[in-house]
Amino acid sequence: MKNLFSNIVSLFFILISYSLNAQFECEVIFAKNEGQIPDALEYIPDSNTPIKYIRVNIHFMLRSQGDPDYPGNFTKTGDGFGNTDYTGYDYAEDLINTANVRLSSNVQMRMPPGNNTQVLERKYRYVLNGVFFHEDNNYYYYYQPNPNNVYGQNMGECINIFLDNTNGGSRGGSATMTGNRWVKLKGTWERYFDYIQDPNIGTGIWAFAGTLNHEIGHNLSLFHTMISPSGNRCIDNKEDYCSDTPTRIEIINEYGFDPCCNKFGMNDDTCTNNLMDYTGEDAVTPQQLGRIHWTIENEIYRYRSCYYTTQTQNVQSFSENASYIAKKVVISTGANVTVDNNNALYINCEELEINGEFEIAKGSILIVNTIPDCN
Repeated sequence: MKNLFSNIVSLFFILISYSLNAQFECEVIFAKNEGQIPDALEYIPDSNTPIKYIRVNIHFMLRSQGDPDYPGNFTKTGDGFGNTDYTGYDYAEDLINTANVRLSSNVQMRMPPGNNTQVLERKYRYVLNGVFFHEDNNYYYYYQPNPNNVYGQNMGECINIFLDNTNGGSRGGSATMTGNRWVKLKGTWERYFDYIQDPNIGTGIWAFAGTLNHEIGHNLSLFHTMISPSGNRCIDNKEDYCSDTPTRIEIINEYGFDPCCNKFGMNDDTCTNNLMDYTGEDAVTPQQLGRIHWTIENEIYRYRSCYYTTQTQNVQSFSENASYIAKKVVISTGANVTVDNNNALYINCEELEINGEFEIAKGSILIVNTIPDCN
């Protein structure tokens, strides 16, 4: 019998009830050759601008099976330390939810002192599009080869975020600015390990959400403003192609102090608080938002949660974590789809149609994001 999504809401919530509950360095990869965006000012959001939702996938990079230190990261069934009440799925949701909380507000720029730079709503957020786990020592560490070439999912329609081990180094990340967008974050699980040893320090997820917003800022055409490429290098005249973000040397010459602070959480009136610096803060300017929204509308419009490149996706079988993006997703006649073994199936569509058999085993996850088409 044909079932449209509007007729299976009650079934969906029954299935979902089995779900599991849920120093800084940065490298820009494939930077834009032409930094200036001539018409970016036309894309500065205002009160009439709708919020744009961008799809993101989270990838946990684990040690290979058989490694004596396996798993070395969050897994489908736990936190990597034997706690089955907090899994990789939970961490992924917490990270994206926290990043969205940080995106939901903006603050006044501190530089230059006494400025009247407008404080505008950001008008973009993330939608968790899929969660994946990869057991591979060759890609476990942050400094290993590009994981997106091997493990990227929904490329060209989604930002892929890889959570790597930093091998004792500083936390931070890297991101692409052109082509298929992806991000690497290092040290998330290592900080969680420190938290297990001393719960008083917290999981660090607020700080990592800020790092994620910084790296996705690069995905969305933002450059560093005063500090680049690592947290101990202050640049006098860093060009970010936004005239409302003053340079370090301008502040030094006009106000007599150095705004380039190298530590997180300085919360000092003499320190820059721009998202694209390294103080762990959140301020973005109108011109930065213009670049962001220009990029969303002109370069990565297919990443928006309401855009469907594929019209119809037929699902015949399922064995590992997957994420389907299509205007219409169909569980085909004769199909026997079972989501089990703590796997997760993410369906991102306008319409879901179930014609074959479809089962979600206890401990496994079905997430259906239904968004009207905006093509």
